[in-house]
Amino acid sequence: GETEEQFEELLQFIADQQFDRVGCFKYSPEESTPGGKMIDQIDEETKQRRHDTLMALQQEISRDKHEAFVGKIVEVVVEGVSDETELLLQGRTSQQAPEIDGVVYINDGAANIGDFVKVRITESMEYDLIGEIQSRGLRVFADLKLFDIGETLSTDGVLLREARPELLTTVCAAGVTAMQALKA
Repeated sequence: GETEEQFEELLQFIADQQFDRVGCFKYSPEESTPGGKMIDQIDEETKQRRHDTLMALQQEISRDKHEAFVGKIVEVVVEGVSDETELLLQGRTSQQAPEIDGVVYINDGAANIGDFVKVRITESMEYDLIGEIQSRGLRVFADLKLFDIGETLSTDGVLLREARPELLTTVCAAGVTAMQALKA
């Protein structure tokens, strides 16, 4: 098993590298694997202590990195109402993986699921950011049925479908229009 010296070396490596995100899992031996047959297995108490120590170090690093976002504007895709409270919206930046990384809680402004919004970060936590919508961008639709002939996607200046099926008109929040030919 890993020695205390090796574990300290790992902690120093993490401190030096300042990773944005780190996952840490306690090893559990599996029968019929080489690792499961190794001598000098680490006891559960040591595993838990090392796990907690490593994650505490990463929390400090993550907290510092998130504090640097306060005052900045980031692009967020809105996922919907927050899992924490229905009083907040919740979304993710391009660096936040679903169900793994933290989220951006939106405490001011309105948006729909799938909207890309510009959010000014006002607070930070170890793994999450909190902010206010500054502007709305384009809406992303995962359901391709929205592009069927005859559907009107939106008339609020976010996304607009022309009557002709071969054209899609995207109206940005700034009022800029881009035309894209769609294959029939």
